[in-house]
Amino acid sequence: MTVDVPAGRRWTSTKLRGRLRTRDPRAVMAQKGHGDVITEGQKAARRASGRQAMSSTEHDDELPAIRINIPDRYYLLPGAAVIVGTTIGLYRGSRTASLRFLAENAHRAPKTVRGWYLYNKTKNYRVLLGGLKGAGADATKLGLTAAGWVIVEEGCARLGLDDVREVAAGLGTGTLFGAVYRLPWKAIRRTAGLGVLIGGTLRALRWSKEYLREQAASRAQELELAAAEGRAEVVKDVQEAVDAVRGRPSGAA
Repeated sequence: MTVDVPAGRRWTSTKLRGRLRTRDPRAVMAQKGHGDVITEGQKAARRASGRQAMSSTEHDDELPAIRINIPDRYYLLPGAAVIVGTTIGLYRGSRTASLRFLAENAHRAPKTVRGWYLYNKTKNYRVLLGGLKGAGADATKLGLTAAGWVIVEEGCARLGLDDVREVAAGLGTGTLFGAVYRLPWKAIRRTAGLGVLIGGTLRALRWSKEYLREQAASRAQELELAAAEGRAEVVKDVQEAVDAVRGRPSGAA
């Protein structure tokens, strides 16, 4: 700590220590214009307000949150269709772009090393661009078709036609597929028939699943009833076996 001593005045060590003791830090802060001194009551009030803010924050965290349950088929089927469409479109688009580039440049083949370098470089760019375009187009088409399947199936379920929802979804999807890809009328009928066949297969699989589940539930209930009825006999047989091991007569305490 540094103390400035006015010029022309001498301070002894005793007077200097007394001077430093008598000066209150709060008074010094007030004299230098640092604002009002914070009292203990104000500190307690600030701590109380901080605790109240923390408690209100914790209360807000405990409020019930809004949760939306989305069935799996709403995003699994369209997502799988998009992945398949991307794969097919990437392969078909790149192959088509490669063949188109070869056909367009068959009459002007390069004759130098630099020419072949630029030729292959341009071809690779064209193939990559064609593959990306094909992937985007096929992924969009198949994704929309799968979304149509889900929409038709959910609509039939909401209208009470749960028993034929797969067949209706297959019929609607086959027709939508033919319309999206601009197929001729005969091809649309074939795709619609294939959709009905797929829908019927899925309906048969769902019926088999429900039947097996009912059989398993009824079997489990029968086993529980049999266990409840035969519990006394089982306990008696176990007690007789224990008595026979211990050498006591049956029924003895």
